[in-house]
Amino acid sequence: MPAWEQVATRQNRIRQAATPTAKAIALVVAISCLVDAILAVRETIIALLIVVAWRSHARTPGRRRGPVGPGNMAGGRQDPADWN
Repeated sequence: MPAWEQVATRQNRIRQAATPTAKAIALVVAISCLVDAILAVRETIIALLIVVAWRSHARTPGRRRGPVGPGNMAGGRQDPADWN
């Protein structure tokens, strides 16, 4: 008898019914893992941007003031009297 004429056993019917369900569950798990990975990458990028912004803000120099002495004026510029 050809295979298409044979009646499926109970075990075969259960297996055939369970296959789409297992595929759907696997798809949901895969999508969930993908979403988690995307969120992790997004959070990493945000953290890196925060660090870069913080470091660039911390490194922004204000007016540097050198010591005021005989050869220096306030502000670190050389005294015009010493320009010889």
